[in-house]
Amino acid sequence: MTEGATGIFGSTREKAQTEDFERLRDELHAKIGQLTIEVDSLRK
Repeated sequence: MTEGATGIFGSTREKAQTEDFERLRDELHAKIGQLTIEVDSLRK
């Protein structure tokens, strides 16, 4: 009986971790883009 409960909560945790990872990845990509633009503007 507890094996089924572990599967339910485990998938929720994995989904939350995946969403956190994707959000962090998107934030980092945005920061990289911002820094790239700043560096390019400083080179000019």
